[in-house]
Amino acid sequence: MEISSISTSAPMSAARGSAYSAETARKITAVLDFAAIILDEGGKYSKTQKADAYGRMHDAAVMGDLAGVSEEDRKTFESALVSSDTGKQMIELQRQMGLAMKNAANGSSGRGGIQFYDSLSADDQHLISQWMNLADSDGKRPFADMEALRTSWLAQATMYEHAIGVATAGRPDAEQVAPLLEAWNKGNIDDGWARAVLKLFQQPTDRVDLSAEAKDRLGPQQAGIAAPATAQRSQGSFLDTSV
Repeated sequence: MEISSISTSAPMSAARGSAYSAETARKITAVLDFAAIILDEGGKYSKTQKADAYGRMHDAAVMGDLAGVSEEDRKTFESALVSSDTGKQMIELQRQMGLAMKNAANGSSGRGGIQFYDSLSADDQHLISQWMNLADSDGKRPFADMEALRTSWLAQATMYEHAIGVATAGRPDAEQVAPLLEAWNKGNIDDGWARAVLKLFQQPTDRVDLSAEAKDRLGPQQAGIAAPATAQRSQGSFLDTSV
């Protein structure tokens, strides 16, 4: 998923910690700039910019850029990620999505997460997508864009419903399903896996091919979106219904 350009002519002082090496200080200072965007209360940054900064801070943590951070800088990062309006909204969205998924699972559906996602405003969708498409330790996000993410949701929902005995299209035999189910249980659910599942179960993606003019009006985040299903996170599956 692409991250919007964020201007970090911001706002925070340089990294605070006399023991920082030059390279560590550079990384910490960059993250402090993202924290400053999140914590800004003067209206200088949009909700989209704050959501992107939130995602970048999480990426830095996963990649180890915050190792050895000073206590003062740690408190700043914690404030941005947890105590800020953006952080509080992210935590609440996660809680609501978990509840929606649990309720849907109780009704034998794997689609509660994406149904909840579809009910959100564009700003909240953008914010929670930062959590659902986290970078790995190499800085790579599992999905290129929202279309790829939603295709994965659909494939996971289809596999979940098959696993619990809900009637599905295609009705493949157990030998066909077994390797895909094993990959799913291990978290090996890349784009190729999702396409194989949808093909096997004969699930349409409900993609609408829009004209160039229509795509220009909608923008890249909205044009050509696949059908809803259940969300997926880089660290694990959104089919975990614990709240």
